Amino acid sequence: MRFLHTGDWHVGKAIRGRSRLDEYAAALEEVVGIAVEDGADAVLIAGDVYEHRAPAPEADAVVFEALVRLHEAAVPVVVIPGNHDSAVRFEALGKLLGPLGVHVVPRVLRPEDGGLVEIPSRDGAENALVACVPFVPERRFGSAVELFDATEAWYQSYADGMGELLSAMTRAFRADRVNVLLSHLFTDGAMLGGGEREVTIGMAYAVSPSRLPREASYVALGHVHKPQSVKGSPAPARYPGSLLQLDFGETDQAKSVCVVDASAGRPAKMRASRRAKRSESAISPLAAS
Repeated sequence: MRFLHTGDWHVGKAIRGRSRLDEYAAALEEVVGIAVEDGADAVLIAGDVYEHRAPAPEADAVVFEALVRLHEAAVPVVVIPGNHDSAVRFEALGKLLGPLGVHVVPRVLRPEDGGLVEIPSRDGAENALVACVPFVPERRFGSAVELFDATEAWYQSYADGMGELLSAMTRAFRADRVNVLLSHLFTDGAMLGGGEREVTIGMAYAVSPSRLPREASYVALGHVHKPQSVKGSPAPARYPGSLLQLDFGETDQAKSVCVVDASAGRPAKMRASRRAKRSESAISPLAAS
Protein backbone atom coordinates (compact mmCIF):
# COMPACT_ATOMS: atom_id res chain seq x y z
CA MET A 1 0.00 0.00 0.00
CA ARG A 2 1.04 3.57 -0.58
CA PHE A 3 0.52 6.38 1.90
CA LEU A 4 1.14 10.09 1.75
CA HIS A 5 2.27 11.18 5.21
CA THR A 6 2.05 14.85 6.12
CA GLY A 7 1.39 17.00 9.16
CA ASP A 8 2.11 20.23 11.00
CA TRP A 9 0.19 22.31 8.50
CA HIS A 10 -0.48 25.10 11.02
CA VAL A 11 -3.02 26.66 8.67
CA GLY A 12 -3.84 30.16 9.89
CA LYS A 13 -0.37 31.08 11.13
CA ALA A 14 0.60 34.59 10.05
CA ILE A 15 4.05 36.15 9.92
CA ARG A 16 4.42 39.65 11.33
CA GLY A 17 0.71 40.18 10.85
CA ARG A 18 0.72 39.11 7.20
CA SER A 19 -1.77 36.43 6.18
CA ARG A 20 -0.30 33.37 4.49
CA LEU A 21 -3.55 31.71 3.49
CA ASP A 22 -2.68 31.94 -0.21
CA GLU A 23 0.58 30.09 0.49
CA TYR A 24 -1.25 27.42 2.48
CA ALA A 25 -3.81 26.96 -0.29
CA ALA A 26 -1.05 26.57 -2.90
CA ALA A 27 0.89 24.14 -0.71
CA LEU A 28 -2.17 21.99 -0.03
CA GLU A 29 -2.97 21.97 -3.73
CA GLU A 30 0.46 20.42 -4.23
CA VAL A 31 -0.15 17.87 -1.48
CA VAL A 32 -3.39 16.78 -3.14
CA GLY A 33 -1.60 16.65 -6.49
CA ILE A 34 1.12 14.38 -5.12
CA ALA A 35 -1.45 12.06 -3.52
CA VAL A 36 -3.38 11.77 -6.78
CA GLU A 37 -0.40 11.49 -9.14
CA ASP A 38 1.38 8.92 -6.96
CA GLY A 39 -1.77 6.84 -6.47
CA ALA A 40 -1.85 7.08 -2.68
CA ASP A 41 -4.19 4.61 -0.98
CA ALA A 42 -4.59 7.04 1.93
CA VAL A 43 -3.31 10.33 3.32
CA LEU A 44 -2.10 10.35 6.93
CA ILE A 45 -2.20 13.75 8.68
CA ALA A 46 -0.20 13.68 11.90
CA GLY A 47 -1.68 16.62 13.77
CA ASP A 48 -1.35 20.40 14.08
CA VAL A 49 -3.65 20.93 11.13
CA TYR A 50 -4.33 24.44 12.42
CA GLU A 51 -2.23 27.07 14.14
CA HIS A 52 -5.02 27.98 16.57
CA ARG A 53 -7.46 25.87 18.55
CA ALA A 54 -10.29 28.12 17.31
CA PRO A 55 -9.25 28.81 13.70
CA ALA A 56 -10.74 31.54 11.55
CA PRO A 57 -13.34 30.53 8.93
CA GLU A 58 -10.81 31.40 6.22
CA ALA A 59 -8.42 28.77 7.60
CA ASP A 60 -11.23 26.22 7.66
CA ALA A 61 -12.03 26.99 4.03
CA VAL A 62 -8.44 26.20 2.99
CA VAL A 63 -8.36 22.91 4.91
CA PHE A 64 -11.83 21.77 3.82
CA GLU A 65 -11.06 22.51 0.17
CA ALA A 66 -8.09 20.12 0.32
CA LEU A 67 -10.14 17.42 2.07
CA VAL A 68 -12.96 17.73 -0.47
CA ARG A 69 -10.51 17.42 -3.35
CA LEU A 70 -9.05 14.26 -1.82
CA HIS A 71 -12.58 12.88 -1.47
CA GLU A 72 -13.30 13.66 -5.12
CA ALA A 73 -10.14 11.74 -6.02
CA ALA A 74 -11.29 8.79 -3.85
CA VAL A 75 -8.32 9.13 -1.47
CA PRO A 76 -9.31 8.45 2.15
CA VAL A 77 -7.74 10.47 4.96
CA VAL A 78 -6.84 9.61 8.56
CA VAL A 79 -6.23 12.66 10.76
CA ILE A 80 -5.45 13.26 14.43
CA PRO A 81 -5.18 16.52 16.40
CA GLY A 82 -1.85 17.90 17.59
CA ASN A 83 -1.10 20.22 20.47
CA HIS A 84 -2.26 23.25 18.45
CA ASP A 85 -5.62 21.66 17.61
CA SER A 86 -8.81 21.36 19.66
CA ALA A 87 -9.73 17.73 20.29
CA VAL A 88 -13.32 18.77 21.08
CA ARG A 89 -13.59 20.62 17.79
CA PHE A 90 -12.08 17.69 15.90
CA GLU A 91 -14.64 15.37 17.48
CA ALA A 92 -17.47 17.59 16.21
CA LEU A 93 -15.92 17.94 12.75
CA GLY A 94 -15.45 14.19 12.52
CA LYS A 95 -19.19 13.67 12.31
CA LEU A 96 -19.32 15.93 9.26
CA LEU A 97 -16.14 14.74 7.59
CA GLY A 98 -16.80 11.01 7.94
CA PRO A 99 -19.05 10.85 4.84
CA LEU A 100 -16.18 12.43 2.88
CA GLY A 101 -13.88 9.54 3.71
CA VAL A 102 -12.03 11.53 6.39
CA HIS A 103 -11.44 9.41 9.49
CA VAL A 104 -10.96 11.75 12.45
CA VAL A 105 -9.67 10.26 15.71
CA PRO A 106 -9.94 13.22 18.11
CA ARG A 107 -8.50 11.67 21.27
CA VAL A 108 -6.95 8.46 22.55
CA LEU A 109 -9.49 5.65 22.14
CA ARG A 110 -9.18 1.95 22.69
CA PRO A 111 -8.53 0.17 19.37
CA GLU A 112 -11.95 -1.50 19.47
CA ASP A 113 -13.64 1.84 20.20
CA GLY A 114 -12.32 3.76 17.21
CA GLY A 115 -8.63 4.17 17.95
CA LEU A 116 -7.75 1.73 15.15
CA VAL A 117 -8.78 2.66 11.60
CA GLU A 118 -8.80 0.07 8.83
CA ILE A 119 -8.12 1.27 5.29
CA PRO A 120 -8.27 -0.97 2.19
CA SER A 121 -5.91 -0.50 -0.72
CA ARG A 122 -7.32 0.79 -4.00
CA ASP A 123 -7.10 -2.65 -5.60
CA GLY A 124 -8.47 -4.46 -2.55
CA ALA A 125 -5.37 -6.64 -2.29
CA GLU A 126 -4.28 -5.39 1.15
CA ASN A 127 -5.64 -3.62 4.20
CA ALA A 128 -3.92 -1.26 6.59
CA LEU A 129 -4.52 -0.89 10.32
CA VAL A 130 -3.75 2.64 11.49
CA ALA A 131 -3.38 2.97 15.28
CA CYS A 132 -4.06 6.60 16.15
CA VAL A 133 -2.48 8.36 19.13
CA PRO A 134 -3.22 12.10 19.09
CA PHE A 135 -1.17 14.49 21.20
CA VAL A 136 -1.62 13.76 24.90
CA PRO A 137 -1.03 16.79 27.17
CA GLU A 138 0.73 15.88 30.39
CA ARG A 139 -2.22 17.17 32.42
CA ARG A 140 -4.54 14.75 30.61
CA PHE A 141 -2.28 11.73 30.56
CA GLY A 142 -4.24 10.02 33.35
CA SER A 143 -7.51 10.34 31.44
CA ALA A 144 -5.93 8.76 28.36
CA VAL A 145 -4.38 5.73 30.05
CA GLU A 146 -7.32 4.96 32.32
CA LEU A 147 -8.90 3.41 29.23
CA PHE A 148 -6.36 0.60 29.53
CA ASP A 149 -5.16 -1.71 32.29
CA ALA A 150 -2.53 0.77 33.37
CA THR A 151 -0.08 -0.32 36.05
CA GLU A 152 2.06 1.82 38.33
CA ALA A 153 4.86 1.70 35.75
CA TRP A 154 2.76 3.81 33.40
CA TYR A 155 2.88 6.71 35.85
CA GLN A 156 6.63 6.81 36.53
CA SER A 157 7.11 9.53 33.90
CA TYR A 158 5.24 10.97 30.94
CA ALA A 159 7.74 9.50 28.47
CA ASP A 160 7.60 6.02 30.00
CA GLY A 161 3.83 6.14 30.21
CA MET A 162 3.54 7.14 26.57
CA GLY A 163 5.73 4.18 25.67
CA GLU A 164 3.32 1.89 27.50
CA LEU A 165 0.38 3.55 25.77
CA LEU A 166 1.92 3.01 22.34
CA SER A 167 2.42 -0.65 23.16
CA ALA A 168 -1.20 -1.02 24.26
CA MET A 169 -2.52 0.70 21.14
CA THR A 170 -0.53 -1.51 18.79
CA ARG A 171 -1.38 -4.87 20.34
CA ALA A 172 -4.28 -5.00 17.90
CA PHE A 173 -1.89 -5.11 14.93
CA ARG A 174 -2.17 -8.19 12.74
CA ALA A 175 0.47 -10.07 10.76
CA ASP A 176 -1.72 -10.04 7.63
CA ARG A 177 -2.19 -6.26 7.69
CA VAL A 178 -0.04 -3.24 6.90
CA ASN A 179 0.38 -1.91 10.43
CA VAL A 180 0.85 1.84 10.89
CA LEU A 181 1.17 4.00 14.00
CA LEU A 182 -0.01 7.60 13.49
CA SER A 183 0.94 9.85 16.40
CA HIS A 184 1.76 13.43 17.37
CA LEU A 185 4.64 13.26 19.83
CA PHE A 186 8.26 14.21 20.44
CA THR A 187 10.99 11.58 20.30
CA ASP A 188 14.30 11.82 22.10
CA GLY A 189 17.04 12.93 19.71
CA ALA A 190 14.75 14.56 17.15
CA MET A 191 16.25 17.67 15.53
CA LEU A 192 13.97 20.66 15.95
CA GLY A 193 12.89 22.80 13.06
CA GLY A 194 12.72 26.14 14.85
CA GLY A 195 9.01 26.87 15.10
CA GLU A 196 7.92 24.23 17.61
CA ARG A 197 6.26 25.21 20.88
CA GLU A 198 8.93 24.80 23.57
CA VAL A 199 6.58 23.68 26.32
CA THR A 200 5.79 20.45 24.44
CA ILE A 201 9.29 19.50 23.25
CA GLY A 202 11.26 19.34 26.51
CA MET A 203 12.92 16.23 27.84
CA ALA A 204 9.84 15.47 29.95
CA TYR A 205 7.97 14.87 26.68
CA ALA A 206 10.76 12.99 24.89
CA VAL A 207 9.70 9.42 24.18
CA SER A 208 12.60 7.06 23.51
CA PRO A 209 12.62 5.92 19.85
CA SER A 210 13.10 2.38 21.17
CA ARG A 211 9.53 2.54 22.53
CA LEU A 212 8.07 2.89 19.04
CA PRO A 213 6.39 -0.38 18.00
CA ARG A 214 8.61 -2.95 16.34
CA GLU A 215 5.48 -4.56 14.86
CA ALA A 216 4.69 -1.46 12.78
CA SER A 217 5.37 -1.42 9.07
CA TYR A 218 5.64 2.36 9.44
CA VAL A 219 5.45 4.98 12.19
CA ALA A 220 3.96 8.28 10.95
CA LEU A 221 4.82 11.08 13.36
CA GLY A 222 4.02 14.75 13.68
CA HIS A 223 5.18 17.57 16.00
CA VAL A 224 8.74 18.24 14.75
CA HIS A 225 9.01 20.73 11.90
CA LYS A 226 12.30 19.58 10.35
CA PRO A 227 11.82 16.61 7.98
CA GLN A 228 13.76 13.61 9.29
CA SER A 229 13.75 9.90 9.92
CA VAL A 230 13.80 8.78 13.55
CA LYS A 231 17.12 7.23 14.54
CA GLY A 232 16.95 4.30 16.92
CA SER A 233 13.40 3.29 16.03
CA PRO A 234 12.90 -0.47 15.60
CA ALA A 235 10.50 0.26 12.71
CA PRO A 236 10.75 2.80 9.87
CA ALA A 237 9.62 6.10 11.40
CA ARG A 238 9.61 9.65 10.09
CA TYR A 239 8.58 13.25 10.74
CA PRO A 240 7.55 14.73 7.36
CA GLY A 241 8.09 18.23 8.78
CA SER A 242 5.90 21.29 8.58
CA LEU A 243 4.03 22.20 5.42
CA LEU A 244 5.61 25.65 5.09
CA GLN A 245 8.55 27.43 6.68
CA LEU A 246 6.81 28.60 9.85
CA ASP A 247 9.61 30.46 11.57
CA PHE A 248 12.73 32.32 10.48
CA GLY A 249 14.70 29.38 11.88
CA GLU A 250 13.08 27.19 9.21
CA THR A 251 13.87 29.44 6.24
CA ASP A 252 16.57 27.20 4.78
CA GLN A 253 14.64 23.93 5.21
CA ALA A 254 13.30 22.22 2.10
CA LYS A 255 9.72 21.27 2.91
CA SER A 256 8.17 18.07 1.61
CA VAL A 257 5.73 15.28 2.29
CA CYS A 258 6.64 11.63 2.77
CA VAL A 259 5.48 8.97 0.33
CA VAL A 260 5.48 5.53 1.97
CA ASP A 261 5.26 2.10 0.34
CA ALA A 262 4.50 -0.78 2.71
CA SER A 263 3.33 -4.37 2.59
CA ALA A 264 2.19 -6.70 5.36
CA GLY A 265 5.12 -8.13 7.27
CA ARG A 266 7.71 -5.88 5.61
CA PRO A 267 9.36 -2.61 6.67
CA ALA A 268 8.13 0.37 4.71
CA LYS A 269 10.16 2.28 2.17
CA MET A 270 10.05 6.07 2.53
CA ARG A 271 10.88 8.95 0.24
CA ALA A 272 10.41 12.69 0.49
CA SER A 273 8.38 14.15 -2.36
CA ARG A 274 7.97 17.71 -3.59
CA ARG A 275 5.82 18.55 -6.55
CA ALA A 276 8.46 21.09 -7.54
CA LYS A 277 10.54 18.22 -8.90
CA ARG A 278 8.06 17.58 -11.67
CA SER A 279 6.40 20.92 -12.33
CA GLU A 280 7.03 24.63 -12.09
CA SER A 281 5.02 24.97 -8.88
CA ALA A 282 6.75 24.67 -5.52
CA ILE A 283 6.15 25.01 -1.84
CA SER A 284 7.84 28.37 -1.48
CA PRO A 285 10.20 29.10 1.40
CA LEU A 286 9.33 31.97 3.69
CA ALA A 287 11.27 35.06 2.74
CA ALA A 288 13.42 36.21 5.64
CA SER A 289 12.80 39.86 4.99
